[in-house]
Amino acid sequence: MTEPGHETHHEERDFDIRSVVWSVAVLAATCLVIAVAVWWFYGYVRRQDESQDVRRTLVAAPSPVPPEPRLQVDPSEELRTYRREQEDVLNTYAWVSRDEGRARIPIQRAMELLVERGLPTRPAAPEAK
Repeated sequence: MTEPGHETHHEERDFDIRSVVWSVAVLAATCLVIAVAVWWFYGYVRRQDESQDVRRTLVAAPSPVPPEPRLQVDPSEELRTYRREQEDVLNTYAWVSRDEGRARIPIQRAMELLVERGLPTRPAAPEAK
């Protein structure tokens, strides 16, 4: 409530929409001009580099292969190769040591032999008296 004798006042001017629209248009035009200028300048610099055969990197020459461990080039392919190699080890016959007469057999065959022959056992220790 207001006291008697005091009038309430309000803003006489309305919001000027023309100024807002004009400001947004100037801002959009400025952004467009800057984008076109950057695009043009990038093309200009690229043409200059190509005409002068400028290197794209500061590294002098390709370096030799770095020592292990190296970054993986294609991790998914390397994983597939690794799994394929492991499957081959588990499912094929091969010599472990020909001199000692030791060979590797497929895991499925090893499990069948284990079921047929049973687990190896140690001889019982002599009882202490």
